[in-house]
Amino acid sequence: MDLSQAEAVIDLINSENELSSKAALSQLEGVLSEKIRSLRAELVSLAARMQVAIDYPDEDLEDITTDQIKESLSGVRKEIAELLSTADNGRMIKEGVAVTIVGKPNVGKSSLLNCLVREERAIVTSVAGTTRDVIEEYVWLDSVPVRLIDTAGIRDTDDVVEKIGVERSQQAIENADLVLVMLDGSMVPDDDDRRVLRATRGKERIIIINKTDLGVSKYTEAVRAKAAGSPVVEISAKTGIGLRELELLISSRYKMGALVNSGSAVITNSRHKAALMQANESLFRAEEAIAAGLPQDLASIDIAQAMDELGEITGETVSEDVVAEIFKNFCVGK
Repeated sequence: MDLSQAEAVIDLINSENELSSKAALSQLEGVLSEKIRSLRAELVSLAARMQVAIDYPDEDLEDITTDQIKESLSGVRKEIAELLSTADNGRMIKEGVAVTIVGKPNVGKSSLLNCLVREERAIVTSVAGTTRDVIEEYVWLDSVPVRLIDTAGIRDTDDVVEKIGVERSQQAIENADLVLVMLDGSMVPDDDDRRVLRATRGKERIIIINKTDLGVSKYTEAVRAKAAGSPVVEISAKTGIGLRELELLISSRYKMGALVNSGSAVITNSRHKAALMQANESLFRAEEAIAAGLPQDLASIDIAQAMDELGEITGETVSEDVVAEIFKNFCVGK
């Protein structure tokens, strides 16, 4: 068992959903280890051929060409990029998709949280500003693990405690994978609504017009026109109208089950992601050196660095401090 497989054991123990369990089991069975060893072996072979050409230039040996080096480096970088492309979904498999509900006070954020969780988890009153802190709940939406985050209403306020809540709401927007922007369909949009829309511009978001039970919104089309491509859905958190459509809008964005069931390696560990990014950067430097016509021994230094960085994933080149940090999570002896 290598280091990545050992890490999979603790991931399996700590997994909070079926998908994360499957991903951890796949890693434990060596799917990731095999991929990393294959990439590292290719680099070892490349480095060996380059070193022979450097050390024995006068021998009657077949030289490795610049084009061959470029092709090999490009191939390994492509495979690393494919692994890195799974990292965001891998994180969401492990932790759940972070879905943050935002809006001005009293638009129905806490009511929506309660509806999606299907129990009374957040206090709901007619008093604006009831929610002062971030509330987080875990829920499954059509086989997608979701961390629902209810936030304090975003508005200008002189209340010291409420200001802290607003700051935490803004931080939750930054950290979200998906933002649910709630508007009150019974009222004309005001400066606070526009502030929320501006704060979420550029984020993955769904715009929700709530309180349709009070009548058809008069500004739905205006919101759609300014939604900048974001889906707009009308709901009533009070009666349940439109909630199923909203759930499908959320779950349809994430196909994590297909990724896990594909049998391919999935990056769920931030340490592995960091090592792959560093290896990719080292190989990029090697490519640049070769393209610039610099001596091959300069490129070989970066290739060796990439080999070490890949080895950190499986434990072949990792430091004792890192190993100790990883294994302290196992609570050995308890």
